[in-house]
Amino acid sequence: MAAPYYRHYQLSLSPHAFFPESIFLRAVSFVVLCLCDLCTMPSDKKSACSSSGAQNLNESGAADINSLIIAKLDSLSSDIAAVRKEQNTLLTDLKHFKTDFKKLSAKLEKELKVCKNQITVLIKENESLKGQIIDLNREVLQCSQNSFQNFVKIDNIPLNENEDLFDILQRIAKVIDIEMRIDMVDYIYRRKFGRQNPPSVIIKFLYSSVKNRFIVNSRKNKEKINTEMGHQIFVNELLTPFTYKLFKQVRELKGQGLLDSVWHKNGIILVKRNINDKPKVIRCKEDLLFLRPPGKSGIPGYTSDENDQEISESDASLQSTGSKRKRAPRVLQPAGSIANFLVKNPK
Repeated sequence: MAAPYYRHYQLSLSPHAFFPESIFLRAVSFVVLCLCDLCTMPSDKKSACSSSGAQNLNESGAADINSLIIAKLDSLSSDIAAVRKEQNTLLTDLKHFKTDFKKLSAKLEKELKVCKNQITVLIKENESLKGQIIDLNREVLQCSQNSFQNFVKIDNIPLNENEDLFDILQRIAKVIDIEMRIDMVDYIYRRKFGRQNPPSVIIKFLYSSVKNRFIVNSRKNKEKINTEMGHQIFVNELLTPFTYKLFKQVRELKGQGLLDSVWHKNGIILVKRNINDKPKVIRCKEDLLFLRPPGKSGIPGYTSDENDQEISESDASLQSTGSKRKRAPRVLQPAGSIANFLVKNPK
């Protein structure tokens, strides 16, 4: 009886069969336990087997054991079939996952290429916008400075009551050999910049040639002016707040040894890196990039001080009582009726 069943399951229990090792071990363990039960059978049963009906009892006991083993093997076979079915399902799902992953990977590669192209375009646009901003900053500086084209600022002149600023201007002009007439000056007044004391004397000339000669001769005759006035004074062009702030920061670079000379002429800042170099025009901080060491992005020693309040458009201006020319106050004329405008005039 056992031989046919053994031949039937011999293929399933072959080491070449594909099922989990744990199930195979369970089957082997069950067979071992059954053999152990036979060996440990009670003595009364053994004596019964030695009686006249011993042969029939042995045959029935062997049949029961074979039936139990076959039942267990059937159960194990069902488990193996379920495991194989689950494995096939997992393999199918894995194939689907691989297919979906390939599709997703291909899609991501296409989107990545599109993103790279867009990033390249954005980088180019950003560089273009940076260039436009630099150009706009230069134009703003130039346009704002044009309104100060004929202005001169004189510092360190003591403030006196009932002073005549035009008389002070004439004294300085006489020292530097310039004939100063009242028709050469538009207006003259004092203005305080920040915490400056005393306030500066601001002069607006009617002619750029007179203004340029006054500044050039003042710089050539500093000692004569200081002797005449009894103290040191400073004659310079009047710069806009933005231009002055940029000039101050560039002058700090000269103090750090990065520039040989710094000056301004007609509201334009000029610098030389070395004494024999050609002057470079500085209209914004990006114009200082020639000072940048190779491989670095920043300008060495450049500081952007947003709290510089030395020159501010909101500073109070003090009008001198001794000015020769004063602006007449503007009187607003009463507006006429709009009805007269709407009435058609007869021809």
